Amino acid sequence: MKKRFRKWSISTAAILGAATVIVSVGSVSISAAAVHRAFTNHASGCKPPQVGRSGKIIDISGPPNEPFFQGYKEGADRAAKQLGISYTYSAPPNLDNISGDYPPLITAAIAEHPAALVIGNFIPTAFDPAIKQATCDGIPVVITSVGQGDWQADGAIAMVGESSTLTGGAAAQAEIKAGAKSGLCVNQEPGAGTLQQRCVGYLNAFKRAGKPVTEMYIPLADNTNDQVMIEDMTGELKSHPSIDAMYVQDSQITPDAVTAEHEVGRHIIIGSAGLSNATLQEVKQGSVLCITDIEIWLQGYYGVLIAEQYVKYGFVPSAQVVTGPQLITKSNVASVLSVMGRYQNIRGS
Repeated sequence: MKKRFRKWSISTAAILGAATVIVSVGSVSISAAAVHRAFTNHASGCKPPQVGRSGKIIDISGPPNEPFFQGYKEGADRAAKQLGISYTYSAPPNLDNISGDYPPLITAAIAEHPAALVIGNFIPTAFDPAIKQATCDGIPVVITSVGQGDWQADGAIAMVGESSTLTGGAAAQAEIKAGAKSGLCVNQEPGAGTLQQRCVGYLNAFKRAGKPVTEMYIPLADNTNDQVMIEDMTGELKSHPSIDAMYVQDSQITPDAVTAEHEVGRHIIIGSAGLSNATLQEVKQGSVLCITDIEIWLQGYYGVLIAEQYVKYGFVPSAQVVTGPQLITKSNVASVLSVMGRYQNIRGS
């Protein structure tokens, strides 16, 4: 049995282009509404986020030994190097105890009196109290990757991440264009916000096209065992013979979906949210139609960039900065593989 990290709530119009970025890289525009939000969205007695703070920027995100976070850290490191700032990346050694390990990291970072914090709010119920402590102390906080529903209430100055419904919708649209008549969205972590919202986007796109679609929930107890995952998906496909397309949400599940397709003996159009060298090869070979890339490198890069620009200039985005989805298909996968060959880990491994 193989232990895995699943990307929970672990990101647009530009489906085939770069990220949809609401702010420019050189200088972030600021609106009166954004200023009002940043300086008033705090509990009574709390300090507003302070411009001109001294100290370093601390980025608290996932362990870089996890493939998903390798690209994130590469982006954060690049921004810090280009900006010439004092910066530290902080993460636990693994993700075995997310709720227990991260709040102490945030508390320890607060004690260092940093210029700003960049935080992935992976489990809001566990992380929010520590994040609110930071913002109440006047520390500018940028939320990245996860926390779309909580960042403003937590007092953060900005949010950088995917729009999960757009990500799922992009996969569905690609499958429908490829001829899909009936879709299936696989959710291997019931209750995980990002996976659920991707399925919402996927289901809505099929419904708008007037095509049947369903969502499959795989028990958490099953999602660490390849053979059981294959059996679950094979059983679902056999019990619904009209399904000819599916969307899976992890690079390690994607080969299981391909095997399930072979088991049922009919062609299934497969889309994936899991990006790895292995899944890219599946796209190149034609076993997988597309990958929805949430451009994790940009989340790391923009998180540090926005924190630095706020501390230095007081600039703040007026809305969430959305990364991805970039749709990777057979038409552009060679280019993606070439870039990954030159810049290792830019999209994970």
